[in-house]
Amino acid sequence: MNKKILPFVLFAIIIVFVAGCDNKEKNSGNNLKDEKTSVGAELIDEQPENGEDNMNDSEQSMDIVSTQNSQGAILFSELSKYSFSCTGAGGVWSSKFSINPDGSFCGFYYDVEKEDKGKKYPKGTSYISEYYGQFSGVEKTKENVYKMKISSLEYVDNGTSFICDSMKYKMTDAVGFEKTEEFLVNGPKLSKTECSKDFVQVLKNSKVSLGDTLNTYYVFNEKAGKVFQGTKLQKNALKNMKTIYKAELASRKMSKGVEKQKSKLEKNSRVGELFRMWDDVLNDEWNLMKSLFDEKTMNVLLKTELQWIDQKEYRIKKINTSSNSGSELRLAENQKAADITRIWVYELARSDAWNKVK
Repeated sequence: MNKKILPFVLFAIIIVFVAGCDNKEKNSGNNLKDEKTSVGAELIDEQPENGEDNMNDSEQSMDIVSTQNSQGAILFSELSKYSFSCTGAGGVWSSKFSINPDGSFCGFYYDVEKEDKGKKYPKGTSYISEYYGQFSGVEKTKENVYKMKISSLEYVDNGTSFICDSMKYKMTDAVGFEKTEEFLVNGPKLSKTECSKDFVQVLKNSKVSLGDTLNTYYVFNEKAGKVFQGTKLQKNALKNMKTIYKAELASRKMSKGVEKQKSKLEKNSRVGELFRMWDDVLNDEWNLMKSLFDEKTMNVLLKTELQWIDQKEYRIKKINTSSNSGSELRLAENQKAADITRIWVYELARSDAWNKVK
């Protein structure tokens, strides 16, 4: 996404990427018509347009042939209509994720500690987690109560750190996903008296008030004492999420195609297409936002989007060149650009700003 279309970012998210790097040219490369392209875009070999990558038909149903059992298929179809968030007192940290109709999920966690600083990073330390995975093994224990397991959980750049514009960034595990592989799902209309004492206490500690019955879905990590509260996606937000889910399915198919390639050149070309597809989805997402949000909102949030662009390009440039040949380096850079853009597309879709329009 580039400056010409003035993209913006989450209304509810605190400025995670507090400032851009020392890069003075803030070109993201998301618009292939731009004369100046980003690190990721420079690596992509131009390919003919593929009809499978067209993500404009956002009215297409999200339903697919599910590999889950019937209970899982029903539950995930319902959970895909919500965004889930777990936030610390005062909003100091936040972990959010979305669930697709097939049980796959994608999330983002951030925390900022201004007191954790040094000479090279006087602005403090930002802890970030970009993660995705798969829920499965759904079991209905009683009416409006389910159990589900994490069958896979992957992180982008976990364990790495870097300093950028006087801020230190540490890529870490996501809060809310620790200590367990099993989650409890409490659904709407569940009586408060039927909820566990631990569940009620966690919500109380989080300043979340409960009525006599639940009015939304909650995903509960009992061992870690963390609860993700569901916020129902509004019409336009759901429309956008449908488009993203189509891209997710196409992305998996493209990734399998990459694995089958033996030529490094062909692998890089395929991964370049993968990045370009997510880049196009990001642009489409912005265009939808542009049609819905007022200019004031977009201008206020523009700075954070530009900071994300700088962070993306900085992280791509920091890939270790000493352990990669030219072709391997290019492949790694394209893959990193695709992963980072994919995570950001989902994070934009969870913005509270969507709830302000009908």
